[in-house]
Amino acid sequence: MTTFAPHDKKLRNTGIGTSDASTIMGANPYKTRVELWQEKTGQIEITESFNEKAFWGNVMEEPVLRNLPWIMERRGFNRQNHIIRKDGRTYWHPSMIDGNKFMYGHLDGRIGKDIAEIKFQSGMSKAWEKHIVPPWFYWQGISALSLVANAELWNIYSLFNNEIIFRHLNKTDEKVKSDINLFLDSAHEFWEINVLKGECSNPVNERDIRIANPEEKLISVVIPFAIKEILKEA
Repeated sequence: MTTFAPHDKKLRNTGIGTSDASTIMGANPYKTRVELWQEKTGQIEITESFNEKAFWGNVMEEPVLRNLPWIMERRGFNRQNHIIRKDGRTYWHPSMIDGNKFMYGHLDGRIGKDIAEIKFQSGMSKAWEKHIVPPWFYWQGISALSLVANAELWNIYSLFNNEIIFRHLNKTDEKVKSDINLFLDSAHEFWEINVLKGECSNPVNERDIRIANPEEKLISVVIPFAIKEILKEA
């Protein structure tokens, strides 16, 4: 399969990328599977307007990569284990549907055989306290590990409040191995059933319901909190 740039909107729709993984697994707070289904089936055009946060993220990536070994050494780590080399390849999983590969990924870099991911955040700091890796990043890491056969670790460096948060996922961990299989099954189902056969994913919110039922004149109903509690107990 071909190598293409991460910003190539047309080729991104030829498969499921690592950045789609959290949406596939229902862990993306900004996009649902129905909205991803719309994108992958060409029902809506992906538009990318200027995003200042993304701009500065791209600008800052190089100095972060350059200084990470120095920072990690001062934290007591071996600097050699945090030297990241850039990687411009597009990685494709060997699984096929109808003779075509459908899962791909772009990596920020490699550390030896392992994978490196750089993030820049301005919010959701509590997610790092609740999880080893926040769910929307976790599934990206799971997807990346599924793509790169010889990688054992997925290392994430997140610059938050002028400090690097460092975590990693290990492919030998039983939960990680189980979640790789879970993701591969979910991605296969999404691509075969939802994209190729055109069946809409199950709606998870009001917007999804409206997308899935465009011919219906749906009316929103506000349910008071007290009634919601009663329904929970029913």
